[in-house]
Amino acid sequence: MSRKDYLKEEVGVLKEEYRNIFLIFLTVGTGSFASFYQVLLSAVPIWISIVGIAGIVLTLFIAIMIQKKRHDIDAKLNELEEIE
Repeated sequence: MSRKDYLKEEVGVLKEEYRNIFLIFLTVGTGSFASFYQVLLSAVPIWISIVGIAGIVLTLFIAIMIQKKRHDIDAKLNELEEIE
């Protein structure tokens, strides 16, 4: 397997991981804000806002992971351009 093929495969794997992390980001973010909305409507007890806060902290952590993964993808694409 040549270096070029290896990099293409690695970029594909990184893109798939990026997509999966982004879906988790959307899921956690949506759930967190939905829980805050339910607390504002007084539909659920106030302690549910603790779950929302934990979700927002997790969302921020996932956003950092997305940035790192995007940086890895860009680095591999630059390396692939240098080979071509």
